[in-house]
Amino acid sequence: MKLNRRNYFTFDYNLVTIHSKNNDRPRYPIEKRGMDERHNDNCSDWVLHLSMKNWIEKQDLYDLAFVIAKEYPKTPIDWHKTFYYVEMRDVLPFEDSPLSLTEIEEIVSKRLKAYNLN
Repeated sequence: MKLNRRNYFTFDYNLVTIHSKNNDRPRYPIEKRGMDERHNDNCSDWVLHLSMKNWIEKQDLYDLAFVIAKEYPKTPIDWHKTFYYVEMRDVLPFEDSPLSLTEIEEIVSKRLKAYNLN
Protein backbone atom coordinates (compact mmCIF):
# COMPACT_ATOMS: atom_id res chain seq x y z
CA MET A 1 0.00 0.00 0.00
CA LYS A 2 1.89 3.04 -1.25
CA LEU A 3 0.82 6.22 0.45
CA ASN A 4 1.42 9.80 -0.56
CA ARG A 5 3.04 10.47 2.80
CA ARG A 6 6.32 9.86 4.62
CA ASN A 7 5.57 6.18 5.32
CA TYR A 8 4.20 3.21 3.42
CA PHE A 9 3.46 -0.47 4.10
CA THR A 10 4.65 -3.64 2.42
CA PHE A 11 3.19 -7.08 2.97
CA ASP A 12 4.53 -10.58 2.83
CA TYR A 13 3.41 -13.90 4.24
CA ASN A 14 4.34 -13.22 7.89
CA LEU A 15 4.97 -9.48 8.14
CA VAL A 16 3.49 -6.08 7.59
CA THR A 17 6.39 -3.66 7.41
CA ILE A 18 6.21 0.10 7.73
CA HIS A 19 8.81 1.85 5.58
CA SER A 20 9.95 5.43 5.45
CA LYS A 21 10.32 7.13 2.08
CA ASN A 22 13.41 8.84 3.52
CA ASN A 23 15.22 5.62 4.44
CA ASP A 24 16.16 2.47 2.52
CA ARG A 25 15.81 0.21 5.56
CA PRO A 26 12.45 -1.02 6.84
CA ARG A 27 11.31 1.16 9.70
CA TYR A 28 9.05 -1.15 11.67
CA PRO A 29 8.10 -4.80 11.06
CA ILE A 30 4.92 -6.22 12.61
CA GLU A 31 4.26 -9.94 12.67
CA LYS A 32 0.83 -10.66 11.21
CA ARG A 33 -0.01 -13.24 13.84
CA GLY A 34 0.12 -10.59 16.58
CA MET A 35 -1.55 -7.74 14.75
CA ASP A 36 -4.89 -8.21 16.51
CA GLU A 37 -3.46 -8.03 20.05
CA ARG A 38 -5.40 -5.71 22.30
CA HIS A 39 -5.53 -4.16 25.77
CA ASN A 40 -8.10 -5.13 28.40
CA ASP A 41 -10.36 -2.38 27.08
CA ASN A 42 -10.22 -3.95 23.58
CA CYS A 43 -8.04 -1.21 22.09
CA SER A 44 -5.49 -2.18 19.47
CA ASP A 45 -2.07 -2.66 21.07
CA TRP A 46 -0.27 -1.92 17.82
CA VAL A 47 -2.15 1.24 16.96
CA LEU A 48 -1.73 2.65 20.46
CA HIS A 49 1.93 1.63 20.60
CA LEU A 50 2.76 3.19 17.26
CA SER A 51 0.75 6.33 18.03
CA MET A 52 3.46 7.24 20.55
CA LYS A 53 6.14 7.26 17.85
CA ASN A 54 6.97 10.73 16.55
CA TRP A 55 7.70 9.47 13.03
CA ILE A 56 4.30 7.94 12.31
CA GLU A 57 1.45 9.94 10.89
CA LYS A 58 -2.06 9.57 12.22
CA GLN A 59 -3.30 8.56 8.78
CA ASP A 60 -0.82 5.67 8.83
CA LEU A 61 -2.51 4.41 12.00
CA TYR A 62 -5.91 4.41 10.31
CA ASP A 63 -4.36 2.57 7.36
CA LEU A 64 -2.88 0.00 9.74
CA ALA A 65 -6.27 -0.47 11.41
CA PHE A 66 -7.76 -1.17 7.99
CA VAL A 67 -5.07 -3.79 7.36
CA ILE A 68 -5.70 -5.42 10.76
CA ALA A 69 -9.46 -5.45 10.23
CA LYS A 70 -9.02 -6.98 6.78
CA GLU A 71 -6.63 -9.65 8.09
CA TYR A 72 -8.80 -10.35 11.18
CA PRO A 73 -12.40 -9.51 10.24
CA LYS A 74 -13.79 -10.92 13.49
CA THR A 75 -11.38 -9.10 15.78
CA PRO A 76 -13.01 -7.69 18.90
CA ILE A 77 -10.85 -4.57 18.73
CA ASP A 78 -12.88 -1.48 19.53
CA TRP A 79 -11.69 0.86 16.79
CA HIS A 80 -13.69 3.81 18.02
CA LYS A 81 -12.16 3.66 21.50
CA THR A 82 -8.69 3.03 20.07
CA PHE A 83 -8.78 6.08 17.85
CA TYR A 84 -10.46 8.22 20.46
CA TYR A 85 -7.29 7.72 22.54
CA VAL A 86 -5.12 8.44 19.49
CA GLU A 87 -6.96 11.67 18.68
CA MET A 88 -6.97 12.75 22.34
CA ARG A 89 -3.16 12.68 22.43
CA ASP A 90 -3.17 15.77 20.24
CA VAL A 91 -5.55 17.57 22.58
CA LEU A 92 -4.45 16.58 26.09
CA PRO A 93 -1.21 18.58 26.26
CA PHE A 94 -3.12 21.81 25.66
CA GLU A 95 -5.41 23.42 28.21
CA ASP A 96 -7.02 25.64 25.60
CA SER A 97 -7.68 22.93 23.05
CA PRO A 98 -9.43 24.11 19.90
CA LEU A 99 -11.45 20.87 19.87
CA SER A 100 -14.20 19.75 22.21
CA LEU A 101 -14.67 16.11 23.17
CA THR A 102 -17.72 16.00 20.92
CA GLU A 103 -15.68 17.28 17.99
CA ILE A 104 -13.07 14.60 18.63
CA GLU A 105 -15.81 11.96 18.65
CA GLU A 106 -17.04 13.29 15.30
CA ILE A 107 -13.53 13.23 13.79
CA VAL A 108 -13.00 9.61 14.89
CA SER A 109 -16.41 8.51 13.61
CA LYS A 110 -15.86 10.20 10.24
CA ARG A 111 -12.40 8.69 9.74
CA LEU A 112 -13.49 5.21 10.81
CA LYS A 113 -16.47 5.38 8.48
CA ALA A 114 -14.12 6.21 5.58
CA TYR A 115 -12.30 2.93 6.31
CA ASN A 116 -15.47 0.92 7.03
CA LEU A 117 -14.22 0.38 10.59
CA ASN A 118 -17.28 1.73 12.41
